[in-house]
Amino acid sequence: MSEKKIFKNLWTGDDGIPPKFNKDFMQNGPEWQKVKGLDFEQIGRILICHLSIEHYINKLIEFQTPTDFNWDDSRLSFSQKLKLLSKNKRLSRHQIIHGIETLNKIRNKFSHNLEAKIDLVYIDVIREILFKFRVSVKKNESEDEIKHFLDLYDDIALIESFTNFVCAFIAGYCHSLFSQKKKKLNLLKMNVQKFIDEWKIGMKLGRWTSEKLDYSVYKNEEMFIINVELKINLDPNIPIIISKNRFFQTSYNTLSKEHQLNPNFDENMLVNILEDLENQLNEETNHLGL
Repeated sequence: MSEKKIFKNLWTGDDGIPPKFNKDFMQNGPEWQKVKGLDFEQIGRILICHLSIEHYINKLIEFQTPTDFNWDDSRLSFSQKLKLLSKNKRLSRHQIIHGIETLNKIRNKFSHNLEAKIDLVYIDVIREILFKFRVSVKKNESEDEIKHFLDLYDDIALIESFTNFVCAFIAGYCHSLFSQKKKKLNLLKMNVQKFIDEWKIGMKLGRWTSEKLDYSVYKNEEMFIINVELKINLDPNIPIIISKNRFFQTSYNTLSKEHQLNPNFDENMLVNILEDLENQLNEETNHLGL
């Protein structure tokens, strides 16, 4: 039977922490400088936030890499993982990558200096990202109300709030990717509109529709127009409607009366069209400051 543990930790306050060498020890010999004022809880919370986000980043990259990719032995650094995701438009939309890079800078400062302080410039970056996101989703709150709400948060609370936001966002993204992989979008039983409905289910902005046209460039093929429409109520009296569309032509001799898709050709073409429309929509909303 093991003994009951009496000592939970040895360092209390400023006592017990190994002292640092003084700056002039090469000239004057070793002299010791006491480490004072460490905030154990602050350092721990920053590390937990960083590790939590890294866990979610790992899973997102796994979802987006081939199954034969030797992920465990690749041993990528945190910065390298972020570079892999740097062109991900969904993460860039809310400046998520920029915010994670900022949190990484905060974490690195504490990794190399026990007595580091959180740079207010970094906190301002995180606060601005949270502010813009909340403005985009909380239509019933004014910008002043949101600003006042965030001003109630201390530095660590802002970092933890950002961590919750990032992890929830990536979790939803991974769930969408998992659903697509699990279903593998059985195209042999799917028409164009059904494909659009299933694509990035729950993650799309706007209303996405398809319309079969009465003409086609080639015989035995079908022509569709794919449309996305987003209504924005910046001014209750003057709503803004953003509408984007693209033509989509199916592959030769692959359709039945239900307008089914060819899994070997049509999927990539249609996904490229949908992603192009999504990018156009994002650029338009970003231009409006949303």
